[in-house]
Amino acid sequence: MKTLRFALLCMVLVVTASALSAAEPPSAGAQWWGRAPGQKPAIAGDVDNVSATRIGIKTPQGVKQFTVDGNTKVFIEGKAAGIGDIKIGDFVRVRFKPVPNGVPLALAIHVPKPGVKGKIASTDGKSAFVLKNKQGQEWHVTTTDQTTYRSHGYQGTFADLRVGYGAAVQGAITGQDVTADRIEFVPAMAKGAVVAKDGDVITVKTVRQRAIVTLGSPATAVLIRPRIGPNKKGALADIQVGMPCNIGFHPNPRGQSPLLWIDLLVGQ
Repeated sequence: MKTLRFALLCMVLVVTASALSAAEPPSAGAQWWGRAPGQKPAIAGDVDNVSATRIGIKTPQGVKQFTVDGNTKVFIEGKAAGIGDIKIGDFVRVRFKPVPNGVPLALAIHVPKPGVKGKIASTDGKSAFVLKNKQGQEWHVTTTDQTTYRSHGYQGTFADLRVGYGAAVQGAITGQDVTADRIEFVPAMAKGAVVAKDGDVITVKTVRQRAIVTLGSPATAVLIRPRIGPNKKGALADIQVGMPCNIGFHPNPRGQSPLLWIDLLVGQ
């Protein structure tokens, strides 16, 4: 059951750290790619208790309780459901609203599709790859025409999957074979600041003083993340010299690295 647990929230926290070495030394850490101010808080874990008005989630800090009301949305494997469809022991993701001096209100409860996560160990370059976790367990992943490929707002294709990238895969699992519905992958990443911009060519100097020359495209996902206020989508035109940023990219030692996504940390 443990290997089938999947939640995007957990993938970001776990797989991101393992893939960060592609861009920066592990000592740089991955805390900078966390939940930004202005986003709805969320938590993931096993259901400890559930009723028509309350749900408790197991976390490393203990069981966290949330109020459930008539506006709480429930989804099981992407389909609308009711609180009565959730069982003790289910792995869920709860998006909630803090309540001053009270129990937080559950806005949405998601029971995700089964999934696996790890690093891409090999790929046939067409439609299949092998995913391997830290314990050495392997899954043979097959994609279809309906499979989606995403990374922090960027929507890609099978060609974006590279050996060594972290990935979390949702889909139908039979033994060690997975037919993927959705793939969240983690490319090379870095944090730093924009030091030059010439058209769609953006140069970022990392906190380790490494210059990365990237090439933006219409597919590049730009997210503006203010210190105070909600995040919002942006465009390449919003990128300015001097802006602190986080980036995800395909490393290209011979030239410009394709820029998949960039977070602009405005108001830092």
